[in-house]
Amino acid sequence: DIRTSEASTALTLGRNSASYLSVGDVLGEVLFRSENTNNSPWQIRAKIQAISESAQWRADTSLAFFTTAYNAGDNPPVEQMRINYDGNVGIGTTTPLSQLSVLSSTDSKIPLVISGFSAGQTADLFQVKQYATSTALVVVDESGNVGIGTTGPTHSLTISNSATDDVLRLIGPDGSYGYGARLNFGDGD
Repeated sequence: DIRTSEASTALTLGRNSASYLSVGDVLGEVLFRSENTNNSPWQIRAKIQAISESAQWRADTSLAFFTTAYNAGDNPPVEQMRINYDGNVGIGTTTPLSQLSVLSSTDSKIPLVISGFSAGQTADLFQVKQYATSTALVVVDESGNVGIGTTGPTHSLTISNSATDDVLRLIGPDGSYGYGARLNFGDGD
């Protein structure tokens, strides 16, 4: 328990070094430990680290979050999430390339699942919007219907386009709009 009546920060973690930092240097960390039932030394079960992302004394800095599974034994915590210096969040990756990068840890894991609140979900499950106008470009509604160019899809796939351009264009393997471009309808045979 850390308490202070001062208006300053209650706890400061830092690294006192007169030399330049290297990429990957830990500037400070918060450790979460637990004691084993057989009185073995306290084990680190989770941690948060501030990590240098550049080699200079005033370094770009990221935060890394580490956890340990119950059955991991004496294995150290594994990095699960990182927030890099420009605010990108990576889950399953230490180098997020966009505001949210999710990378599955195995081929048998689904990297991202979006679920509704309940069986009575009435709001859309997912939307891709244009930032400037907040216009929904792609919508997955509560029934699983997908709308492209519409916020009210009425079928499994509803495509709407108010412009005079094509609504759907099929391009063949040679890059042309004609030969080899196919759209097949059938019963799955």
